[in-house]
Amino acid sequence: MNISNCFRTLLVFWAIACAGQHVEVIPDIAAAEAEYRDANEACLKNDPNLERDLFTADPELVRRRIHRAASLRDDAMTKKEVYLKAEIQRLQNLRSRLHPGEIGTIPTGAERRSLETQQAHNLAEQGKVEGELRDLPEGDESKRRLLDQERTDLINLQNTLSERLRSLDNIDNAQEAVQSAPGGDSLAQKLDEVVKLWEQERDSANRQRAHWAQLYTAMEQALVKKAPDPAAPRKVSPKKPSRSAQPAPASPPPSARAIGSGRTWAHVGGYES
Repeated sequence: MNISNCFRTLLVFWAIACAGQHVEVIPDIAAAEAEYRDANEACLKNDPNLERDLFTADPELVRRRIHRAASLRDDAMTKKEVYLKAEIQRLQNLRSRLHPGEIGTIPTGAERRSLETQQAHNLAEQGKVEGELRDLPEGDESKRRLLDQERTDLINLQNTLSERLRSLDNIDNAQEAVQSAPGGDSLAQKLDEVVKLWEQERDSANRQRAHWAQLYTAMEQALVKKAPDPAAPRKVSPKKPSRSAQPAPASPPPSARAIGSGRTWAHVGGYES
């Protein structure tokens, strides 16, 4: 028999094997899981563009969006912790009902003895009813119907007891398969490992809740730093002079103009040559 199948068999027949005990199923575990799923979905669908609009949209509007996103995220993480705690409690209750011995098995001996005692008593009662039916005189049909109904009820009870005994046999076989498997751990050890994993997930959710709160606080602080201070004076950048306002280049001296034109001018006694 496969080890995983053995483990599932032990869990399925758990309620039958615990003599005089009642398996406590946490009634709110399904509701806690549903509430967490709904809160997480609402958080994911709330505002997917918040980071993109952080420094571009209206600051007051963005601040309100940050507060709403932080509230939805905190609600989702709180409900996740509640759901994880419910799962851990359910597993711990199951673990506490295992046999306190080292091997950590479900006790079936006491339940088997109780069922066998009931079965013997039922067979004795069934024999008495069948004897009364044999000795019943002809014509007493009303009493015969009552005895027939009683015998039918005893037969049905006998079948139920036999089915429960077969269930105990399946549990014993599964436990023997788990214990005899090479390197296999006991059911108690497997449950301890499962509980440890759920506890790690719960602690991680607790840390994530604090980290999300710090993230939204940092987003709001960054929004405050980015917003301009209305009391601060505005800086005026100096204007560059336009091309039309630039001064015209200075005219070259007369000698440079003369040289540039290829002619030589000489002033001698007021004449040009």
